[in-house]
Amino acid sequence: MYIGRTRSTRFRWTDVVEVPRAAPFRTDEGELVDPDNIMKRIMQEKQSVTSSVVLNYDILRELLNIDYERAVPDETTQSSPETEEMEF
Repeated sequence: MYIGRTRSTRFRWTDVVEVPRAAPFRTDEGELVDPDNIMKRIMQEKQSVTSSVVLNYDILRELLNIDYERAVPDETTQSSPETEEMEF
C-alpha cells in the first residue's frame, strides 16, 4: 500500500466562487445602489505544490474495495482561461 513520500507534487483543483452579477455603484448623491441581488458562480482553477504520500491504489482497490480512479482531462485539447463563468 505505502510506497513512500515525494518532496514536491503539484495538485490542481477547481473551486466555485460566488460573486455579484452586477457591481454595486454610488449615485451622484452618494447613495449605494445594488442593481440586483443575483449571484453568479465562477469556476476558478487553483494549484499548489507540496509534499505528498505515494500509495499503491491497485492494492487498496483489491484489499479494501476502494476505487479512487477518476478521469483526467486532456490538457492539450482543453482551453485554459483564467476563469470560466457559469450562471445558474
